[in-house]
Amino acid sequence: MRDERLFPLFQPLDALPGIGPKLKPVLERLVGGETIWDLLLHMPERWLDRRPRDNFEDLIPDEIATVRGEVHAVKAPYNDRAPTRILLFDGTGFLTLTYFRADSRWLQGQFPVGKERIVSGKVSEWQGERQMSHPDFVMDPSRGEMPPPVEPIYGLTAGLTNKRVHQSAKAAIDLIPDDLPEWVDPDLLNREGWPGFKSGMQGVHAPTAWDEEAIARARQRLAYDEALARELTFSRARAARRSGEANIVPAQSDALNALVKTLPYTPTQAQIRATKEIMADLGESFPMRRMLQGDVGAGKTLVGAFAAVQAAEGGFQTAFMAPTEVLARQQFDTLDQLLSPLGYTVSVLTGRDKGKARESTLMGLADGSIQIVAGTHALFQEGVTFQRLAMVIVDEQHRFGVADRMKLMSKGKSPHMLVMSATPIPRTLAQTVHGDLDVSILDEKPAGRQPVETRVIADTRIEDVIGAVGRALERGERAFWVCPRVDTDEDDNSSAVSRAAMLKDVLGTNVGLVHGRMKGED
Repeated sequence: MRDERLFPLFQPLDALPGIGPKLKPVLERLVGGETIWDLLLHMPERWLDRRPRDNFEDLIPDEIATVRGEVHAVKAPYNDRAPTRILLFDGTGFLTLTYFRADSRWLQGQFPVGKERIVSGKVSEWQGERQMSHPDFVMDPSRGEMPPPVEPIYGLTAGLTNKRVHQSAKAAIDLIPDDLPEWVDPDLLNREGWPGFKSGMQGVHAPTAWDEEAIARARQRLAYDEALARELTFSRARAARRSGEANIVPAQSDALNALVKTLPYTPTQAQIRATKEIMADLGESFPMRRMLQGDVGAGKTLVGAFAAVQAAEGGFQTAFMAPTEVLARQQFDTLDQLLSPLGYTVSVLTGRDKGKARESTLMGLADGSIQIVAGTHALFQEGVTFQRLAMVIVDEQHRFGVADRMKLMSKGKSPHMLVMSATPIPRTLAQTVHGDLDVSILDEKPAGRQPVETRVIADTRIEDVIGAVGRALERGERAFWVCPRVDTDEDDNSSAVSRAAMLKDVLGTNVGLVHGRMKGED
C-alpha cells in the first residue's frame, strides 16, 4: 500500500554514503530500526547556535561560541600533563585554545602563526583568561570555510559521533521526493505557518540559519504528522476490530443483582457506570477493547467479576491474567469468595501448578466446566485450551507485551478484552497512548475507605521510618515493607532478607518474609 515515491526512504541504512558494515549495526541500534526512514525519525535533542561573534570581548563562559582571530603564538606544553596552548588575537583581546596530548605536527599545520582561523566550541575561564578546550570546529576562512550557523545535537550511542549522524541525516533528506502531495489540511498549514514535510525535515535536521521560531514550527509540523499517523493507524485498527466476529454475550441483570445482594457494601456509582459500559460492549458482535482505570482500592476486580458473571451466564468462559503468581492467587481468592457461593466455578493456573492439580484445571478449561480462571503467563502456553473463551481481563496491563495479550486472545473466537490499570491516566491521554481502547474510569472509592497518605523520605532518615513502624505496632497495627530485591551480598539492608532480619532485631517482634523464590505453599 506504500506510495512508490517513498520507496527510497525504506532502503537499508547502508544505502547512505559513509555507512559501511561496521557503522550500520551501530546506527540501527541508535535509531531503533533498519531503514533510512527510522533515521529521519531520530530527531535532534537540541540545537547549538554557531553564528560568529563580533569579538572576543563578547564571549561568556560556558556558552558555545564561534569566533575569528589571528594565530599569535603556539606554546608547547611544559610537561606531559600540560596542554599545548594556541593564542588567537582579534584586535580586542586574546583567546587561548588548549589541546591535551595533541600531535604537535598536526597542531602546527592547523595553526600557522600569522594566519586567521575560525574556531567554534565551548568557552571557559581559567586563571582570569578566556579559553576554549579542543574546539569542535577549526576552519580556514581563506578557503571560504565556516561552521554551520546552527548545529543539531543528537542522542548518541558508543561508536557514533554527532557529525556522522548529522551528515547521514542530511543525506537522508535528499532522498525525500520534492513532489510528495501534502496530507495536512491546507487551512491548518496556513493558519499555523507550518512548512511542508520535506522542509520540516530540513528545518530540524539541517537548518540553514539560526531561527528558533522556524525550528519550533518545523518540530510542530512533524509532531502533528506523528499524531495524525497514530490516529489513522488506530482508526484502521478500530475499523478492523468492528469487522471481526466476537461472541455476543447478552446482558444478565438478574445475575448481577444476585451478586450485588451478597456484598457487604454497595457498589459505587463509578463501578455501576463502568459495568453498564462493559455490559453494552459485551452485547456487540465485535470484540470489546476497554480499559478500566482506577486507583488501588477503587474496586476494579469487582467490576471484572460482574463482567465474568455476565459471560458465565451466557455459557462462556473468562480468563483473568495477572503478571505474577502472588497477584494471580490473590485474584483467585477474591473471585472465589465472591462467585463460588453463587454456583460459579473458579480456578487458578500458574507455572507452579504441577501434576494432577494442573491436569484437572486443564481438563476443566477444555470441557468448559471451569467458567472463570485466574492465572499468569501459564494461561497462554501451548496445551492450554478453552471450550468457549469469550473474555480476557488483563490486570496491570502495562506489565504484559502486546504479543502476550495476543497469545491469550488466540485461545478464543476474537474474545472481548478488558484491561485494568491503577496508573492514573487522563482520559484523552489514555485514548492517545492506547488508541483502540475505550476508557472507563473509577473515580470514586467505596464508602469507608481510609484516605491514603503518601510521603517521600530520604534514605538517610531510615531510623525515623523504623521508629514510625514501631509506634504503629504499639497501637496494634500491622505494616509491610517492600524491598527492591530478594537478597544481596552487600550489607546494605536493602534486600528483603537483610531488611527482615534487621527489623526483627531492632523492633524485637515477629517479622514475616515473602518473596518469589519461596515455595508456593509458603
